[in-house]
Amino acid sequence: MWALIIIQVNRMKKILFVCVAYLVLFGTIASAARSVFAETRISESTISQDTVWNKDGSPYIPEGDITVSASTTLTIEQGVEVTVGNYTGDYAPGLYIKGGTLSARGAGTSRVVFKGLYEIYISGGSVSLANVDIIGGGIE
Repeated sequence: MWALIIIQVNRMKKILFVCVAYLVLFGTIASAARSVFAETRISESTISQDTVWNKDGSPYIPEGDITVSASTTLTIEQGVEVTVGNYTGDYAPGLYIKGGTLSARGAGTSRVVFKGLYEIYISGGSVSLANVDIIGGGIE
């Protein structure tokens, strides 16, 4: 009888071990999938307090014009991509620096990429760019 109980306990330990291993593996995969497929959609807005866009939220997808207001800084960290969706016709969102500051500083192969923005427009503000790629738009 004791031998049967020991066999049952050993079997239960194995089942418990497999369940815990599965949960740990599933949690790791789910976490990795979230970071691989992360994206941050931004509706048309005015940034009125200092803001940082980091790699964890990349790509950042403006769905309307983004304005950086006076005395405000938008910092875009290395490795971040700012890309617009599939817009047709004459409209694509732009990034407008109106008295504020845009700081986008990539490093080496971890560049900052602006893709498909209509323009980055500066009016009375400042822009600091390093290791940045601008694809399909320009700075005015």
